Amino acid sequence: MRKCAWLGSLVALAACALAAPPVHADGNTALAESLFREGRELFEGGRAELACEKFDESLRLDPALGSLLNLAECNAHVGRTASAWARFRELAEKARRAGQADREAYAQGKVTELEAKLSYVTLRFSGAVADSVDVDGQRLGRASYSTALPLDPGQHRVAVAAGADRYEVAFTVSATPGRSVVEVPLDAAHRIAPKKPPPVESTATDGRAIAGWVTIGAGLIGVGLGSYFGARALSLGEQSDERCDGNVCDAQGLALYDEAHANADGSTASFVISGAALATGTALLIWVATEGPSAASVSVVGRF
Repeated sequence: MRKCAWLGSLVALAACALAAPPVHADGNTALAESLFREGRELFEGGRAELACEKFDESLRLDPALGSLLNLAECNAHVGRTASAWARFRELAEKARRAGQADREAYAQGKVTELEAKLSYVTLRFSGAVADSVDVDGQRLGRASYSTALPLDPGQHRVAVAAGADRYEVAFTVSATPGRSVVEVPLDAAHRIAPKKPPPVESTATDGRAIAGWVTIGAGLIGVGLGSYFGARALSLGEQSDERCDGNVCDAQGLALYDEAHANADGSTASFVISGAALATGTALLIWVATEGPSAASVSVVGRF
């Protein structure tokens, strides 16, 4: 059960007499209860700003009327008249639905009290047609563009989209109750640059290095072929010798001799070509290592 322990006898009576009913302590409600208690301690310790944050998060996790009441009172205490007014209005309606007449009456009295302290702002756009409008991160419906908005005293920011352009204007709302007009110029001075993606590192590979490695690879393949043909030539030669008596060979011995000779020629050619490829590829890699990458292939970091 959430007990309310506000400073001031009237608030204490209104909150404590109508304490929220017990709730099941699942994950959200348990955390909401902890936040609520921290908020009370902070408020009573004179740290009202942080207390409001705790009550707000508690209410988000578990929309109990006790949290709503304490958040409304906290907002009123720190001078957020519009936020407090809106919360008390919400509390009055929810209390009415819950059949809590005393709490409804108390909340409605606070609504009436705060209405006399509200500051209203009407936004006036010039320079372009606004397609979307956000005030302090909250999107306004198009019907609200010309309506007087109840805002808390202090700094505010309006962000406007007009076509492909984005604009942002900061303004201050006075603590003095009343109505004012805020000009929102949609011009170059207030246009914000579109967000760019983070830097992407792009590294170009030197063509000489690619050619060098490809050539070395071809050379290694040639070495493999040369070794294969060489081994086959030796095997065929041994088979040919078995069928020859001195310089006299039978027909199969002559055929084996010719095949062995052809494989030997292939082995020689493969080793010659692979040797040249390995030398060329190595020379290219040494060139790159000695002189560095070419101007057209230097690694760069750019925005795309």
